[in-house]
Amino acid sequence: MANRTRSVFLTLILGFAGGVVFYFMTMPLPWILGSLVVVAGLSMSGKMTLDVPPRFRQAMIAVLGVMLGSGFSPSSMDYITQWGASLAIIPLLILSQIIVAQILLKFIMKANFATRFFGGASGGLLEMTLLSREYGADDKAVLVMHIIRITLIVALVPLWFRVFEGYVPEGINAFSGGLIDLGLVDAALLLGCAVGGYFGGAKFRLPAYALIGPFILSVALHATGVTTAQPPYVLLIVAQIVVGAGLGTRFTGYGMRQIRKLALKSTILTICLISISVGFAYMMHLYLGLPFYSLILAFMPGGVIEMSLIALALNIDVGFVAIHSIARAFLVVVLIPLFYPTLIALGKMISKSEEVK
Repeated sequence: MANRTRSVFLTLILGFAGGVVFYFMTMPLPWILGSLVVVAGLSMSGKMTLDVPPRFRQAMIAVLGVMLGSGFSPSSMDYITQWGASLAIIPLLILSQIIVAQILLKFIMKANFATRFFGGASGGLLEMTLLSREYGADDKAVLVMHIIRITLIVALVPLWFRVFEGYVPEGINAFSGGLIDLGLVDAALLLGCAVGGYFGGAKFRLPAYALIGPFILSVALHATGVTTAQPPYVLLIVAQIVVGAGLGTRFTGYGMRQIRKLALKSTILTICLISISVGFAYMMHLYLGLPFYSLILAFMPGGVIEMSLIALALNIDVGFVAIHSIARAFLVVVLIPLFYPTLIALGKMISKSEEVK
């Protein structure tokens, strides 16, 4: 117990140190990206034991869910009705990414179909890894592929906006207040969103329930004008460090040889998926007139947490990105188990037709 406590404390200290360095480098998402880079690098080295307890990480994710929901206001509801068309295109986006990913991986990756399928699906890291195990895939390879994809998106997307689009990260400073600014009633409401949303999301089996449950309750309170309070800034920094460090610890047990084996393939796949997302975003921008950058982040094949935080750091419509990312995550979890047997059956049909010829 004492050893694990020391490991957790060391992990958070290292994550904080990485965040400080990235903060003074004025990098986008400094706290999450800095902690991710430092902890991931040390985890792969195998020279120290780093750990973030799952329940602690889930609690911090719930805080982020409340924070993202607090970006809504009564006026936000006027815009949600305009998002119907962009939300409706998401199933087509997902299916396009699945098909292209499978065609690509068939040529560049030697693995069974289940590993290629779940490794190439742009769903949640945990959900895809667990599903892949049920269908006989190499779940470790699937996990590494998703870690690389999410890490690349978290690192490259904000950097692209910073270098090529001229976005200067504002951080969350302007988004939230201090602990002393939070009244007892508002504090109780935000705590209720976090706790109630967490357990409610788990009960109803929502995808990424630790984030989405608190997010839904927070949106309900803020969009109806019950409260305008936001989580304290210090707590949000801690939450980002925990999320980044937690993602970094997932590299524990993976040597550079294993990472290198999948790195190039995963990078090519990630660039391909990003390109499809940008293409869909540009199409919807032309036909609907919705902001191009908001659409890019909304359609990006990253995690809900990561894409929402990127939107927040770049001062891009967080509500729009969060709603679309949640819809995409939900649909991936629903469509992947349905689409997998279809592709298996299609593959068998093609094989039989080739044998007949």
